[in-house]
Amino acid sequence: MLSSARVGSASARRATIGDIRSVVSAEATYHTATGAYGTLNCLMAPSTAGCISSDPSTAPNFLDSKTASLIPKSGYDRSFEGRPVPGGLDRYAFHATGTPLP
Repeated sequence: MLSSARVGSASARRATIGDIRSVVSAEATYHTATGAYGTLNCLMAPSTAGCISSDPSTAPNFLDSKTASLIPKSGYDRSFEGRPVPGGLDRYAFHATGTPLP
């Protein structure tokens, strides 16, 4: 979800939309592999405890650590929420909320 409250440039919005697409793609791939959605930690490091136990530690991650960190980027604050179920999440939301310009 992208919320724009008079936020910077078009390139900043495009970069944020790209991050949202990355999360959606990572979640779709994770869901195909496990039948559940993953926390950001599981998307970033799927072989950690509580994620995909059969995933080799050398396998690629679903999501890069910069996107998973939820640090503000390109004028947008980011947040993630999900509803836990056994094996992961049954739903998730990744929010990007524009930081108003002065």
